[in-house]
Amino acid sequence: QWRGPENNGVSRTANPPLTWSETSNLRWKISVPGHGTGTPIVWGEKVFVTTAVNTGQVDPSLPKPEEQPDRVFEIKFPNTKFEMILLCYDRQTGKPLWQKVAKTLIPHEGHHKDASFASASPFCDGERLYCWFGSAGLFAFSLDGEKLWERDLGPAKVGASLGEGSSPVVQDGKLVLVRDHAGQSRILCLDASTGETIWKKNRDEGNAWATPAIAEYNGITQVITTASNAVRSYNLDNGDLIWTATGLTNNSTPCPIVESGVEGGPTVYCMTGYQGYALLAIPITGSGDVTKKIHWKADRGTPYVPSPLLYDGQLYFTQSNQGILTSLQSETGTEIIARTRVPNLGDIYASPVAAEGRLYFVGRKGTTVVIEHGKEFDVLATNQLADNFHASPALAGKQLFLRGMNFLYCLEEGGSTDGTAVTAIPDKSTTITASRPDTSSETKTRQQLEQIAKRDLPEDYPGGQGHQPFVDQWFANAPPEKAARVAHLWKEQQRLIPEMQNRGASFIRILDYVRSGDTWAE
Repeated sequence: QWRGPENNGVSRTANPPLTWSETSNLRWKISVPGHGTGTPIVWGEKVFVTTAVNTGQVDPSLPKPEEQPDRVFEIKFPNTKFEMILLCYDRQTGKPLWQKVAKTLIPHEGHHKDASFASASPFCDGERLYCWFGSAGLFAFSLDGEKLWERDLGPAKVGASLGEGSSPVVQDGKLVLVRDHAGQSRILCLDASTGETIWKKNRDEGNAWATPAIAEYNGITQVITTASNAVRSYNLDNGDLIWTATGLTNNSTPCPIVESGVEGGPTVYCMTGYQGYALLAIPITGSGDVTKKIHWKADRGTPYVPSPLLYDGQLYFTQSNQGILTSLQSETGTEIIARTRVPNLGDIYASPVAAEGRLYFVGRKGTTVVIEHGKEFDVLATNQLADNFHASPALAGKQLFLRGMNFLYCLEEGGSTDGTAVTAIPDKSTTITASRPDTSSETKTRQQLEQIAKRDLPEDYPGGQGHQPFVDQWFANAPPEKAARVAHLWKEQQRLIPEMQNRGASFIRILDYVRSGDTWAE
C-alpha cells in the first residue's frame, strides 16, 4: 500500500542497495507507456503500476486546447480519449505479464503539468487490486488481471483543475476513499468485495489530496483524514465522527502518520506546507473537538507534497517541495536535525522511505540521496538515474522500485542474476516485452537523434508563449502512429541525451522531423 506496511514509509524487512546508477546495481528497467505518477505496488512476485495513455482520438465537438481560455498553470482540458490502464510486471525480470484497460474516456478536466490522470497509488489486500483513476472511476481487479467490479463515483470539480490524487485504503474488508475538491467533498466507505457503498459523509473542505490513515484505539478502528478546515477521525464501521482538530494550512497533501506506544496514548502527526507551515501532534484518544489537547505543534519546514517519515521515534520531513530536511523527536517535538539542505537533491515530490538504518530521498531530476538514520545529518551516498521522478519509491526485500516519468526501475545489489541489467525499452504502440539491451539499435537511435538535433526550428513555430499551443494543436490533429512516434523519440532523447541544452527546442525538432515524414538512413 501507499507508504508501506506501517503507513509511515519504513520497511522492517527490506534491505535495498546503498548505491546504483544506469550501469550498476540495476536489476531491470522498462519503459512504461503513457503518463502516471502513482507509486508502484509489490505483491509476491508481481509489481503493479497504473498509467493513463492518450490515444490521440479527437472528439471534434470539444474545444481544441489552443481555443480554450487561459487557466492557471496553463492547464488545458483534453479533447482526446485516454485509456486508464493497470500494468503487471514480473518482479525478478521486469517482463510484462499483462496489462488491462480499466476504462477509456475523455477526462472532464485537465491537471497540473506535474500531475497525471493516474496519480493515485493502487492498493492490494492479497485478494484484489484496487485502482482509483479519480473521476474516471474506481476498479477492483484480481491479481491475474480480471476486472471484478467498478464504480463510477461521479466527476470531481478540483479547484484550478489541478488534478485528483488521494489513494484508496482497505481495512477489514472495507475500502475508504476521500474526495476533497471544490465541489461537494465526501468520504466514502465501500465493501471491498463488491464495491457497494457502506456509508458516505459530506465534508466541508476544498482541495486536498491526503490519503487517510487507519488506526485502532479502544476496539474502534479510526479513519483519520487531514484537510484545511479540520483533521477528522471517523469510525470505520459506520462513519460516525469521533474527534476533530484544527490548525493546518491549505491544500493538505501529506499523509498523516500514527504512532502507538507514545506516552499519553497513540498519536497522529499531521502536516501541511502550502501558504504556511503546520505540524500537529494529535492524540487519537479523545472525542469531539480535541484542538486544545494537541500534544505539540511546529510551524516551520513542513512539506507541501511529500509525506513525512517516522522511524523509531524520529520524524523526518522536507520543507515545501524543496530538499531541505528537518528531524524532530516525535513524542515531544524536540529538534534533532535543524533545517538542512540536502546536497544535490533539488526539488522533491516523492515521499521518503527507510530501511536498514538508511533514509532514501528521491529528487525530481533523478538524484537519490541516502542519509543515515540518527541524530546527525550524514549523507551515505548520492545516486543518479536518467529520468525524472514524481512518484514515491517502493521497498521489497533487497529491491528498491523507482517509477520515473519514462521508466520503471528495479534496483538491487549485484544487478540481475547474471550480473548484468535486464532492460526493456518498448515502443508505446507495441506490445511490451522485456529483452536484453540491443547496443547496436541504441547506437543507431542516438545517431538519429543527433541528426535531428541539427535541424533548424520550423518556420511556423512561434516559440515563447506559443510553444504549448503549437504542440497541443499538432497532437490534437496528428495521426495516432505519428503521435506515438514523437512520444517514443522524445523518451529516447531524454534517456540517451539528458544533457540537451534546450528541452523545448529539442522536442520541437523531433515533432517537426516526424510530421514532415523525413526518413533517416539506418
